[in-house]
Amino acid sequence: MKRVLAYLALVFGITWGVWFALFGVIAANPAASALYVAVVAASMWVPAASVRLVKLLCGEKRVLAASFKPLFTKPQGNWQNYLLAWGLPVAATLVGAVLYFLCFPEQFTLSNEYLKNVVEQSVSSTIAATGGTTDSVEMPAESLWPLLMVFQILFAITLAPAINSLFALGEEIGWRGFLYPQLAQLMPQRLALLLTGIIWGLWHAPIIVLMGHNYGFGYWGAPITGVAMMCLFCVSFGTILSWLTQRSGSIWPAALGHGCINAVGGIGMLFSTVDPAPNLLLGPAPVGFIGTLPFLATVIVVMIRTAKESPPQTNSVGV
Repeated sequence: MKRVLAYLALVFGITWGVWFALFGVIAANPAASALYVAVVAASMWVPAASVRLVKLLCGEKRVLAASFKPLFTKPQGNWQNYLLAWGLPVAATLVGAVLYFLCFPEQFTLSNEYLKNVVEQSVSSTIAATGGTTDSVEMPAESLWPLLMVFQILFAITLAPAINSLFALGEEIGWRGFLYPQLAQLMPQRLALLLTGIIWGLWHAPIIVLMGHNYGFGYWGAPITGVAMMCLFCVSFGTILSWLTQRSGSIWPAALGHGCINAVGGIGMLFSTVDPAPNLLLGPAPVGFIGTLPFLATVIVVMIRTAKESPPQTNSVGV
């Protein structure tokens, strides 16, 4: 238990300290908002660093339950786990987006409104940060927007998951490689999955509350409902990632799955109108309630399949 408490103190203390400092910098100088993405991305390696510190502080030789090696040649065909890590987030995200737009058809469009708005805001904020003006800036021709949209979707589904997995690996070493196996030794497996997901969701609380991460501002019940919704998503998706980790024996399928959801999570937004804006607490991204439903359905299947499995055991790895 001391290892769990030490890990939580480190991962929350370091990450929240960095995020609160980031908020202070942005509040004092809005032009510094460009730092947001870089700092949050770098923070994804704090869980891994915290595991390393726990290992040093507690004098442990064995701290992770999953191998740091990809284990592609595992006898039972580990390639299937990598395929699931890629395919499940893509399929569940697309199904969730379809469900959302079936509920709110007036928010669906093929006119690239969202992409245009994002590009315009990004260009404007970059120019403003450098002290320039937007008078001479020309946006892409109207005929190019569909091509840009198709390119973004294809990139999100194909190359982006692998790139994102290099950042997601830092989180997965902490959440699925260390925390979940430790909790599974202390309590029933399903309770460990639930608690790991809630902790993972709460870890995001400062950027949800202070910086509108995933849900923006001014939504119903903000910011409590945003944090609660993030916890629900993290429980559902985290259970899938834990299952992939335990099934494969490697931390890499979870890293790929995590990288994949970060890549494809915004696909549904590409088909949404700007006015009316989508209700991000509900969807169409997977972190909304409707968007999470396909992941919850997958969790039911996973729970049935893992009901008789033994909890993960600590393994000797170089982290």
